[in-house]
Amino acid sequence: MAVLTTDGALHALPRGERVGGGPCALVQRRRGGTDLVHGTCILQRRAERTTPVDATLEHRLVLADGRTLTVRILKHTLTDCGPEIVRFEGPGRL
Repeated sequence: MAVLTTDGALHALPRGERVGGGPCALVQRRRGGTDLVHGTCILQRRAERTTPVDATLEHRLVLADGRTLTVRILKHTLTDCGPEIVRFEGPGRL
């Protein structure tokens, strides 16, 4: 399974507000006949507090090359070593 590593920016839908962004790692998977993209993205490299992220909303991930994916947040973590990370999945192909 190949991993795509690129920069990305996460935006909350429907208003399109930028939540954060940085390096992302994405993987293409297939579940139940549906193509899914799973991945992680660093929202802040050095975070002192958690960014308000509403995991009940859909988000749009805009990749550095201009591609976009609509994703849902699976996990949102502020790590002990500094970075703030989100894990997500959404329908689509890379």
